This record gives sequence, structure tokens and C-alpha cells, in this order.
Amino acid sequence: MKHFVTSILLTIISISAFSQYFPGYETGRFSGISSANIRPGGMSPMPYKVDATILGVHVNSKPQNIFSKNALDVIFTGGLNNLTGYHELLNRTHVFTNLQGPSIQVQASPKASVSFVWNTRNIWLSNLTEPGVAQLFNPELPDLMLNSANESANIMITGWNEWGIGAAGVVYDEGFHSFSIGGFAKMVFGTGHANINMNNINLTTSGNTVNNMSFAMNTTITENLYRQIDEGRFNFADQIGYGFDFGLEYKFLNPRSCPGGSNYRAKFGLSLTDIGKTRYQSATHYTNDNASITGISRDNFLHASVKDATDSLQQLFNITGTPAADYSVMLPMSMRVYGEINIRRRAIIYNEFHFMFAQLTNPDMPVFFRYNVTPRFEDDRFGVYVPLTFTNYIPADAGLAIRLKPLIIGSGNLFTFWAYEQRGKALDFYVMLKIPILNDDERIDWKSMMSIRAKGNKR
Repeated sequence: MKHFVTSILLTIISISAFSQYFPGYETGRFSGISSANIRPGGMSPMPYKVDATILGVHVNSKPQNIFSKNALDVIFTGGLNNLTGYHELLNRTHVFTNLQGPSIQVQASPKASVSFVWNTRNIWLSNLTEPGVAQLFNPELPDLMLNSANESANIMITGWNEWGIGAAGVVYDEGFHSFSIGGFAKMVFGTGHANINMNNINLTTSGNTVNNMSFAMNTTITENLYRQIDEGRFNFADQIGYGFDFGLEYKFLNPRSCPGGSNYRAKFGLSLTDIGKTRYQSATHYTNDNASITGISRDNFLHASVKDATDSLQQLFNITGTPAADYSVMLPMSMRVYGEINIRRRAIIYNEFHFMFAQLTNPDMPVFFRYNVTPRFEDDRFGVYVPLTFTNYIPADAGLAIRLKPLIIGSGNLFTFWAYEQRGKALDFYVMLKIPILNDDERIDWKSMMSIRAKGNKR
């Protein structure tokens, strides 16, 4: 039962996380390789001859974590090592990260492109019934008076490194209609994984005494995740797994488009990402249909580290883990259906509906979905993006992203992160540095264009 405390601690977390996601900006025409990760069907044709990302970092956490001296640890470990502090847990801290390493997309021909990507990703989803058991760990409550019945906590945490090679091309181009397909093949190395399912959690207390506590559990945790939580150690590579992304896209072309302007009136697409498995050298299963204790001091649950707490809880509940070698985990497959409409020359409205099939890896988890609308204005030098996001976890978020050619800074919830006190006021923040090399005809000479239009009007 070495890691049982992790399941108790994580019942306090109540927020989902997204992978390969730079809210708002990744919907832009000039997002290049950062969009290819989640919409491979739209990689070709591309506005750049070469689009290289030097580094892209995306973190969702408390502002003090994002801008702290330990920010690098948060980025590489998903911030899981921050969970060892009870004051953090009681504030329901949630962290997810996506680190896009050196990645490149190259135009192989006017209608085809090839890409190489490296990502380090951490994600979790949770489905809770607001467990009162969280108060058990609150040192600011000297006297407990809890009575919780039949609560549940179902949590999935996973992280991985991926190296992918992708390609895309236009397979149909006739008249005003264009159709393209694309995809990635990826080598995947898991950095940590846990499926935590606790049901029928019952708890009664009086004063500083836990009168009784019982639950049923079915949990699997890899050793990699335990090291991340307890020590903040990043595992760069374990056993090799595999993954695939696939996408297709249709465009209705605009016969009146001009160089530098988007050459379509509307487009619609579908993508399936993260189809595959990660593999681990070992994992530990913990199962018990009726774990229980009676008449014990709450002090037995309060410790300075997760290791101390796990050792203590193992003795309290007497649950022994069963080791498993060569443990495989399905990636959290996602499906995106999206559409985009041009409004005159530059203003664009983007819509996306995103499903994450968490039930594939954790049957007790609900299907997660997100709906996103992103008005945007952009040309080859500048871009402004206003993502509006609605999910079945958070009612609404509004953010802002700005692109100054190679530099992108943004947030998916800049204007609303303060509104969700019960979720720890997590701030979504991302920054990316790119090297775009434009085609010659993508730059717009407005003086020449106006002159040509004037001559055409005279005729």
C-alpha cells in the first residue's frame, strides 16, 4: 500500500488538464508546427517555407508556481512535486504542462510538408464528489466534526515524452474546393502514470479523533510517478511505446483572395490524436474492497512528505501492493472537430469541439469535452487572439494571446482565472519562440496592391 496516500491526497484536486494545447494561438494561420500537433490535417499548404519552434512552454498552475525559481521543475514534472505540501493540497492546486522542444516544419512542395516534433507532456483528469475527507488534512481545523458518506474519487494522471515525424499534403484541389490529410508517427516514453479509483468513502470524526473511515479502492501507480511527487525527479525515458495522430481538413477556397490574405472562406476539419500506448518497466496495483480503521488520532495522517504518509497509511489500512512488470498504458486519445470562417480579409472566427476519451484508460472517468471560440486578427507580422473556452469542468474562461512575429505570449484564462476560488486560482500561461521563414508572396505590399486595384476600377 506504499502509494495509497497519493490517492487520498489527490482527491482534493478537481480540474482537468489539456495536452498539446496553446489556447487561442494554436488556432491561428501562422501557428505552424504548434498547430500541427493537434490538427495534422492542416499542416499543408503552409504559409512558411520553414517553421521552427525553438521552445514553447505551457503551464497551468498558481501564479506563484509559474513564476517561481522552481518553474523549471514545474515544467518538467508537471508540478507534481508541489503536491507534497499540505497547504498546497488544501488550496486544490492543479498543474498541467506541455513543453514543446525544438520542432520543425518544412514545406516540401507547394502542397506538402514534413514535420519533426518533440513534446514533454503532463496531464490529469479528475471526477470527484467534493470529498469531505479533504478536511482531514487541514491543520488549521483543530477540531474535526466530519460526517461524509459514499463519496468517490476517480483520477487519471499521466505524462510522457514523445518524438514524432509527420507529413501532410493536399490530395484534392479542384475549383474552389481543397482537401488535405496528415498525420504523425511517434515514439513515446512514459514519465509517470496513475489510475486512482476510490469509492464508498465513509468518514466520521469528533474532536481530533477519526472514529471510523472506510473505502473501496482500485489503484495502479508506476514508480516513475511516485518519484515525481516525492522528489520532483523527471524521468526522461522508460521503455519505448508508440503513438499516432491523424487529421483531415476541407477548405472552401476564396477566388478573390490576395497574396498574404487567407486563401479560403471557410474550412472544416477532424483530428484524432494520441492513439497508442506507453510502456513502463514496473507498476504496483492496490486493491481492497473494504479498507477501514476505527478510533485513531488525526495526527497519524499528518506528515511532512508523501513517503512518510504512505508508510503510515500502509500500516493503518494494511493494504499490500501487487507488483506488475512491463505495464502498458493507453494514451488519452482525443478527437477534435473544428471549423473556421473568414470575415472579410483578416478577421477570423474559429470554433472547436474537443473530446478526450478518458474512459479508455479509466472506466470510472467521464468523457471530457471542451468547446472553444477564438476571434482573431493576424497578418504575417502580428496577431491578436481572444480564446473563449467552455468545458464540463469549468463553466467559462476568457484569455488573450499576442504574437509579435517570432514571439508568442498568451493565456487561456487571463481574464477569468481569479473567478474560480475553489479551484485554486490557477493561471494558464504560455510563451513560445519561433523562427518563421516566409514565402516571398506572403508579404503584402499594400501600396502596390492599392495601385493595382485602382487601375482595375478604372477599367
